[in-house]
Amino acid sequence: MKTILVLTGLDVLEREGFQRLKGRKVGLIANHSTVNRRGVHLLDLVLEHPDVQLVALFSPEHGFRGTADEKVASGREETTGLPLYSLYGQTQRPTEEMLQGIDTLVFDIQDVGARFYTYIATMGMCMEEAGRREIRFLVLDRPNPINGCWFDGPIQ
Repeated sequence: MKTILVLTGLDVLEREGFQRLKGRKVGLIANHSTVNRRGVHLLDLVLEHPDVQLVALFSPEHGFRGTADEKVASGREETTGLPLYSLYGQTQRPTEEMLQGIDTLVFDIQDVGARFYTYIATMGMCMEEAGRREIRFLVLDRPNPINGCWFDGPIQ
């Protein structure tokens, strides 16, 4: 049986040396699942690159660390002091104020493999707001955990 190495979008971005984010002002839409093959979080990886300016963080349902079982308030991320905006509570879409100074949004969240789950809805609303403001939107794809290594869904 042949072994196939499956890389997530984050693994590919890291392998490319974060070139797609070089010189960009970035907002991360992430949670606890946003880790590479070694278990290192995207936030920590981006902070290591001086050519990437991290502007803000956005959290979906269950918060940036994935520990909340309630609506989460916006505030500051505890280790970096960066603005951390909740997209699961009173506000479900990034506002003009939240997107101030951002030219690229990066979405990296492992979903449960169901098309109706809140993470995919968060991604859709963030894409719409980015499109309205001509903000680049980068999705770091991950395999569907229900189907193993099979990829599914529309291509365009």
